[in-house]
Amino acid sequence: MTQADTALNLRPNDATALQFKQRVQTEWDAAKAAQEQQGKYAAALQNGNTLLAAGDYAGALTQADAALAMNVADTSGAQRLKSQAVEKIDFKNAADDFNQGKYDEALALCSRIRGFKFR
Repeated sequence: MTQADTALNLRPNDATALQFKQRVQTEWDAAKAAQEQQGKYAAALQNGNTLLAAGDYAGALTQADAALAMNVADTSGAQRLKSQAVEKIDFKNAADDFNQGKYDEALALCSRIRGFKFR
């Protein structure tokens, strides 16, 4: 930005210098916004992982969905968190169904869980 300001000090109202300064400002604003968005994404992931570890699977899922809604380049962490939260919810619901004698429902939930094997 200082180069554009220096050019404008030497030649006030110079169209090329004004365009340069505007382009630099636009790029700076975009980079700043991306950095802020990445920080929010990281915070949502951290919160989601903390909730997952504490057994609040619905809260973890909410944080994963919030992170996935953000415009960031790499969403693999949020996708992994969402998958883990859904898996935990499915396991809990399957156990509840099984304990209530709803064996078909429990089996259907278990069949959705990655890596779950039936004997």
